[in-house]
Amino acid sequence: MPAPWPEAAEESEAKRPRVSTSPARRRECRRSIQSAGGLSWSSADLALAATLLETPHARFPTVAFNCQEEKRRVFTLVYDVLRYKSILNQALDDLYFFVRYPHLKERCHLVWLLFFDLYKRDFTLRDPLEPEVEVAFARQGLHEVDETLWQLRVKLAATVSRLRIKSGAHSLSKLLPRHLRITRSALEENIVTGWVNIFRTSMNDTSYSLQNMGIIPLSRERELLEPSTYKTDHLLPRFLHIMPSLREDLVESTLVKDNHIIMQERTFCLGPAVVAQLIKDYALSGKVAQTHVNSPITMAYFANLL
Repeated sequence: MPAPWPEAAEESEAKRPRVSTSPARRRECRRSIQSAGGLSWSSADLALAATLLETPHARFPTVAFNCQEEKRRVFTLVYDVLRYKSILNQALDDLYFFVRYPHLKERCHLVWLLFFDLYKRDFTLRDPLEPEVEVAFARQGLHEVDETLWQLRVKLAATVSRLRIKSGAHSLSKLLPRHLRITRSALEENIVTGWVNIFRTSMNDTSYSLQNMGIIPLSRERELLEPSTYKTDHLLPRFLHIMPSLREDLVESTLVKDNHIIMQERTFCLGPAVVAQLIKDYALSGKVAQTHVNSPITMAYFANLL
């Protein structure tokens, strides 16, 4: 059994890292905490991710998302945590973490989650939690794990550095097996995909709104998107590929919030586009009934094409 660590003297407030709680500073901080897909997450997202990680075998986890962007952030965060869990575990094992805190062994998923978040924050203090997030943290039992990791932040940071230096890696991502590495460039991570909801707007109005935001159509001579450009899909009707200068500017715009552009991955739109084209090719008419609806958004895209 490893010897117990001496109790650290309580830190004075002067020694603690100061983080401004202004809205502008909070947004800037959250943008720096990014996942593999270039998405930033908040403390509220952490609470939702904890729910998913605590119910890994549930077919329909009881998590209610406010929007598709929040859902994407949370699922991407969970994916990142599971990608890095072997490295996180190695760092924890080097400190005999679960030997010293055996009661947290059964909640290892939450330890990985908050350790990963702490690493992405560069081991600095988190902004104060908003009241509803505070309740969610308490309900999930995250405070104990969070405080335990915070007390060990110096040792954890040193252990992570040793792992990187030992392997000559500039970041933890270089320690991942090749099949778990994300090879997309930073520019590609900023691309937003989605379709134009003609029940709310038109292609021309959407194009006009995008150009008002400084996002112009990609020149026909070019194939790859550049910052502040967009293009239509060569196969999917009314489907857009957009590269804003900053992802949040588009996600938080009225175009998305008012459902003029519905954000969705291209893969989920291929099926509806094929079926809609077959209906037109065979000149079929009448009512269309769809069964086994797994994605309301995919069904909405199908309805837009009919």
